[in-house]
Amino acid sequence: MEEEKKSTLDRVELFYLPIFEYKNVISDDQGGALLEFCMQQDYVSTVEGDSSFTSTSADNNVMSKIPEMGNFFEKLVSDISYQIMRQKSTAFAIPNSWCTKTEKGQMSVPHVHKNYYMSGVLYLQDGCCIEMQNPLFKANPFILDVEELTPFTSQSSLFYPQKNSFIIFPAWLEHGIPRWEKDEDRYSIAMNIHPVGQYGLTTSSMYIEPNVY
Repeated sequence: MEEEKKSTLDRVELFYLPIFEYKNVISDDQGGALLEFCMQQDYVSTVEGDSSFTSTSADNNVMSKIPEMGNFFEKLVSDISYQIMRQKSTAFAIPNSWCTKTEKGQMSVPHVHKNYYMSGVLYLQDGCCIEMQNPLFKANPFILDVEELTPFTSQSSLFYPQKNSFIIFPAWLEHGIPRWEKDEDRYSIAMNIHPVGQYGLTTSSMYIEPNVY
């Protein structure tokens, strides 16, 4: 008698969103020094005239003040691009970087970072959260009632990075800081990343001088 075969159902993962978390990327001592660095910055509101939103440092190139840290993250992105994503990327630069300050009751407007390839955030405290908007939700022309929200049906998802971790994600992915409910101010260091040198294919090739940034 032929053996009965059991039916199985597996989710097929054909594509990945390049979202990564590098845990314990810095030490507690380094994190403490960077937190103090953030506290010393001058800040401007991300929404003029409205104090209910996150502020960013007036300096939008803070990594230039700590070049050894900037070089470290540029090398880290290069390693992710080649070793994990298997791209023949030459090198990456961080032309744009800033500190964020979120006080109790504040949040940020969901946003993207135009003109950049990837974005990254370094988390210096416990309990921080980032909200990512699901790009497939907008692409799907259907919406159905659900029994419960799952990654298949959620419009957005909350992610809680560990203290001293670094997350990197596509700059086009809409994201934001949910309302902060703690008494202590929330700080992080955000950055935008761009390839430099020669990259692209044939009619889409590009060359950016590595020392431009």
